[in-house]
Amino acid sequence: MLDSYCLDIFYIFLGIFILVYLAIFEYCGHVSKKSTTSRQAQSQTIGSYGYGDCDGPHIWKDNFPNACGENQSPVNLQSPCAIVVHAETLLNPLEFSREYRSFPPELILINDGHTINICPEFKECPTPKISGGPLDGSYELHSLNLRWGPNDEEGTEHMVDNKRFAMEMQVTFMRAGHRNKYIAADAGDVIMIAYIYEITPIDNPFLDIILEPLGTNSVSFKRYEIEPIPVSLLAPCFSRGYFSYVGSLTHPPCTEGVRWIVQPEPLSISCRQIKKLRKTPMLYCEQKTNTRPVQELNSREIIYYD
Repeated sequence: MLDSYCLDIFYIFLGIFILVYLAIFEYCGHVSKKSTTSRQAQSQTIGSYGYGDCDGPHIWKDNFPNACGENQSPVNLQSPCAIVVHAETLLNPLEFSREYRSFPPELILINDGHTINICPEFKECPTPKISGGPLDGSYELHSLNLRWGPNDEEGTEHMVDNKRFAMEMQVTFMRAGHRNKYIAADAGDVIMIAYIYEITPIDNPFLDIILEPLGTNSVSFKRYEIEPIPVSLLAPCFSRGYFSYVGSLTHPPCTEGVRWIVQPEPLSISCRQIKKLRKTPMLYCEQKTNTRPVQELNSREIIYYD
């Protein structure tokens, strides 16, 4: 009788043990799957594209559905085809806030493997804003990044009257109050301002500040604290003489709904400076370029604010 009772207790505990084991196994499998999915998602947004023969812009459409859209960027901005709007007729012309000309407490430079990002950190200070012109509200400064090519004539993503230049600086603004720090999450809340840089005989002293830590000895994914300077010294303020159109991010996931403002008046960069930029190791840029070719304009309008 006692032996039968002990045997029943044994089977009860054995059943409980098996149930607990299966529950733990299933939980671990779920966590592992979730972790793998997270890593795959991270890989897709960070390292699953590049600018070489095997992972360049010509195959982005295979991995990123948005790249198949009808409103992609960059584009060729042709003056004769643009709709001209006189800036003085606007009720609220394009305006940069005064903080755009002030010194940020910190200026961080990051090589993310695809490009060079310049991140002004204003901490408790007011963040520079832009409004007016073609914008439907106020937008806060987010970051700047650089685009270049294999030579002095193929460095910009946007073309102006069928011509490329040595480098393009793209300044990202996000709608004021936007809580998601990831740009690709909602491109409809993103404004991109593009500046064109062309080769001149003399160094640009402001570019020297951000190029100083770069070159063959720089490291991907490392933060470099550089001397703070006003963003307006790299990307000057303006209120007229610019193109505007609706496009997309020029890198995966190529989300559409981005309002682009392109300042066609070239700024300066020397041959020495652009060569140093090309020598900077890029983890995902095998061909020393990080530009996407121009896309079809389709039925979009290009507006020039005179």
